Amino acid sequence: MTTLLLIGDARKGVPLRALSQRSGQFEVAAVGDPLAGEAANTLHSLAKSSDFIILCGDGKSNKLAADEIWHLLRNKIVVSLEMGTSISELRDTFPLSKVSRCRLCIDAPTEKTLSLFSHDSSFSDADLSSVKGLLGSMGEVLNVEEIMFVKLNREIDRSMTAFADLVSSLGTSMGIDQDLFEYTLGWVLYGLGSAIAGGMDLCEVLPHDGDGRKEEGKAVLRHKGAKNKARTKKG
Repeated sequence: MTTLLLIGDARKGVPLRALSQRSGQFEVAAVGDPLAGEAANTLHSLAKSSDFIILCGDGKSNKLAADEIWHLLRNKIVVSLEMGTSISELRDTFPLSKVSRCRLCIDAPTEKTLSLFSHDSSFSDADLSSVKGLLGSMGEVLNVEEIMFVKLNREIDRSMTAFADLVSSLGTSMGIDQDLFEYTLGWVLYGLGSAIAGGMDLCEVLPHDGDGRKEEGKAVLRHKGAKNKARTKKG
């Protein structure tokens, strides 16, 4: 059985924390504050026996945890959910480990989520396969180089902020039941996501009408989509 140790903020890594209930292949342990009371002794024991170390704290708390256990993690896979620490910084903090970063695009108790993933050069094909087995059990995995990880992460943040503002504005201005609005919108987004994940272009999924500005926007999306596909082929 594959064992996971989640260290830090209990509000992060929600899909990972639920894996032991969802799948019989994973055993999940968690340590909140690794330096509180007897937690340090527990942390040492769990670090030795775990296959994956998942960092859920902020940069400061992750470094404090690293000071306690870095020497116990030789050749172990360390995955940081903290977006402010680069791969090179993780390498300095965990010099004996195989370090990586992951963004759970929906870090909530959802059926599926996209895991944006990046790793250092110490990862072997077997290491990457094991990580994909872990993250893939929660949905889809997008493995990219660090520079692309940073760019995608930034755009996801911007998009989520813009979307949250839009939903808040719509929900209050429409004057309808908030639960009904959120339920309906959720299914619209689910259908949109399913179509795109299934291979359709965004411009094909958006509704068609005679609005020239919307058609112009779709043309921009098609142009960007073509450019991105061309870059993917070159890479």
